[in-house]
Amino acid sequence: MLDIKSKNTKKRITYVLCLLIITLIINALFFLTHKMDSSMEIVVQKDYYQSFQLRDTVTHNLYILTEIINYYKSEENIIDGNTLFYDENSLPFDLRMEYEDFEDTYRDNYELAADTEVFEAFIEKYSNEYEVYKQEKINSDLSSYREKLAYLESNGIEYYLESNDVKLTNVPDKDKNYFMSSEVFYVFDKDNQASSFTDYKPFLFGMHALEYYPQDTLYMTVKKETLDTQVRTWNIEMGIYKPSIILLFISGLFLVAGLFYMAYEYKSEYFPWVKNSMYFDLKLVIFITFVTLITIFEVEFYRYFGLYLVLPTSLILSFTTINIYLSIIKHYKDKNFVKRILVLQIFFSICRYIGTIFAKLPTMIRMIPTPYKAKDLDHIIYGVRSISNGDLDHDIKTKTSGLYKTLAEDINTITDGLKNAVYNELKSERMRTELISNVSHDIRTPLTSIITYVDLMKRTDDPEKKAEYLKVIDQKSQRLKNLTDDLFEASKVNSGNIPINLETIDLQFLLSQCLGELSEKMHSSGLEFVINYYHHHKLALVDGNLMFRIIENIMSNIFKYSLQNSRVYINIEEDDDYLLLIFKNISAFPLNVEPHELFDRFKRGDSSRTTEGSGLGLSIAEKLVFLQGGEPEIHIDGDLFKVIIKVKKAEAI
Repeated sequence: MLDIKSKNTKKRITYVLCLLIITLIINALFFLTHKMDSSMEIVVQKDYYQSFQLRDTVTHNLYILTEIINYYKSEENIIDGNTLFYDENSLPFDLRMEYEDFEDTYRDNYELAADTEVFEAFIEKYSNEYEVYKQEKINSDLSSYREKLAYLESNGIEYYLESNDVKLTNVPDKDKNYFMSSEVFYVFDKDNQASSFTDYKPFLFGMHALEYYPQDTLYMTVKKETLDTQVRTWNIEMGIYKPSIILLFISGLFLVAGLFYMAYEYKSEYFPWVKNSMYFDLKLVIFITFVTLITIFEVEFYRYFGLYLVLPTSLILSFTTINIYLSIIKHYKDKNFVKRILVLQIFFSICRYIGTIFAKLPTMIRMIPTPYKAKDLDHIIYGVRSISNGDLDHDIKTKTSGLYKTLAEDINTITDGLKNAVYNELKSERMRTELISNVSHDIRTPLTSIITYVDLMKRTDDPEKKAEYLKVIDQKSQRLKNLTDDLFEASKVNSGNIPINLETIDLQFLLSQCLGELSEKMHSSGLEFVINYYHHHKLALVDGNLMFRIIENIMSNIFKYSLQNSRVYINIEEDDDYLLLIFKNISAFPLNVEPHELFDRFKRGDSSRTTEGSGLGLSIAEKLVFLQGGEPEIHIDGDLFKVIIKVKKAEAI
């Protein structure tokens, strides 16, 4: 008991530790990915100037510069409206809806009109609305252009751009050599395309493409002061990332060990809050949805609330994750994993339904109605109604063969069974009445004697008579005790509430042992016992104590009801699967009963009930034989009484 409590405590402590480890890992990952400028790739990089982080930054700045040179060009270009696209796809939603209606109407009159012609006609009709849109678009592009230039300046980006008639730079006195001499650079002109990175080819296409015809020129570098600041930050984060990753790895190992320990020798009482009342796949879908929502929520609001947000949500997430894991273990231990998957159960139900249709197809075909079948069905319905009203002698007749005939025959068979059940119930009621009568008689007889002799003892002072009366009282009370003991044992045997220990026993040795203990009664009984022994073992699979009781009861029956000075034969025979223990004696009373009735409780061969038997011996013996898987039999031939006890053979040792 103490060992179970100790293991229970250890399992739950491990549960709490795993909960804390998962919470720690989640919070550490959020801190590293949201509070650091670098990504986790930093742990496999040695040089900031060749790092993935710097490459991504340079590529992002290249996209801004190429967008400026290809789209915005200059403030004058934007103000002149050259960033506008003259087609319906560039229009805002409300104007685009107006354009679609206008286009349908216009093409009804000018079916072959070009798209540009339709668009110009639209601008002419909706000149005021289009002018508002145009001004808003120019202002938006101008603002975006200035924001991009400010972004480049704030991030220490130095650049030189030239394309057609556009030239833009923030270092007018610097040439190409200046850019290429920097620690970080990218150049593109008619001579070459080069960068400070090894094997670096940015994917520039569409609006971000750089062309040789007409020639585009783009030089870009990062100020030394900005690079120095980024290198210092990178080195600091490198010093944080590496030990953090090591600690996370060690925590992960402890977590795996803890999860394995919780799964080892899993018992439901260790974690009683883990329930499997819900289908597992449904639970998994809810879990994944919950994790997704929690993750999105944390990512979205982490920058505002930090650990105040992540800590409670990560605890909830950890608790849910561990419970899902333990739920899987519980399903595995309970061996009901497949039964608790809703999708599989639906699939199996559909398959069973389809299988039932195909399996019952012949029956369905046989039920196709015909006039004769309909008439037979009426007979069956009428017959069932008659039987339900108590007419157990009603016999259902059918004219057709097949399903309805078989159904009618089965109902008739059930009716026969009901009649037999009614007969047996009446018989049982009669036996209960006889049982009560017999018990009352057998208990009242010694009790009356005891009361009578107690009264006689009160009336006499003669010591010899008192001793004689006391002896009679003792005999009658012992008789009453034996009767109550037999009643109690019969009750236990009938209820099956008796332990059975089947083992291999030499039946011949058990018989000789039992007869040895009864040798005095055998000698004083006035009977001659003829016992046939064999020179080899007779092994049976029985309970020794119960078998001893069976032999004792049968011998007690022989002592009470055998004809004086007659012979009693006891021998052991065998057939293929059983050993047969056979007792034969001559009855002192006429046996005017059926053999099977002698197994009934309180049934005696002495119908006058003048002997001291309780009538329970053979009944108890019968039940004990059945409990051991054997078969008892009684045969009567005139006054010859024969009991056969069949018990299962055991393999020889």
